[in-house]
Amino acid sequence: MTHTTSPWKIARRGLEVELHNEVDTVAYLRTTSLDEDNANLRLIAAAPEMLDALRACEAALYALGDDHRIDSAWSKARAAIGKAEGTT
Repeated sequence: MTHTTSPWKIARRGLEVELHNEVDTVAYLRTTSLDEDNANLRLIAAAPEMLDALRACEAALYALGDDHRIDSAWSKARAAIGKAEGTT
C-alpha cells in the first residue's frame, strides 16, 4: 500500500484548509474550531512519518523476543500499522 508522498503541508485560506505535498492534494477540510483543527491537521500531516517510525518500532520489538510487555507493544504497533494500511 502506498500513500501520497510526504512531507505534507497545511495551507489555510479562511475557513478552508488544504493538506498537500509538492504535487498532490491530500485533503480539504472546512474548519470550525481553529485550535482543534490545527491539532488535527498537525496529526494528519505527521501521519506518513509516524507510520514509518511505527514500522521501525514494530521490527525492533519483534527482534527483542517474547517478554509480555514487548508482546503487548508489538501487538499495538501491528494493529496501528494494519489500520493505517487498511489491512485490519
